[in-house]
Amino acid sequence: MKAPTHLMDQTISVTRSTATVDAGGSPITTFTAHLSSVKARVVPISGSENVRSGRPATMQTFSVYVSGGQDITAADRITWGSSTLRIIEPPVDFGSQGVLEKLVAAEVTP
Repeated sequence: MKAPTHLMDQTISVTRSTATVDAGGSPITTFTAHLSSVKARVVPISGSENVRSGRPATMQTFSVYVSGGQDITAADRITWGSSTLRIIEPPVDFGSQGVLEKLVAAEVTP
């Protein structure tokens, strides 16, 4: 069985985290390009608004569907258009056939 690529009408890029140490010896995490032009289906599933540090903040979560076998982990981030998404539920085999993976991600806000 093949992935339903006709439903994957969007493109995402995946960045992978790398732990390094800055000049002062403090640990830092950077994200570097890992996968590009991955066909996907990104579907909003929920949103919320609250006040954080005295400023309005919003959080939107998305289901992201990709072809099975993609090298995407829970530590990665997704770039979709101008949005950066943090993976909050790692990829799972959607339908248990190895054809389609589903993950849940939330928009990263400054």
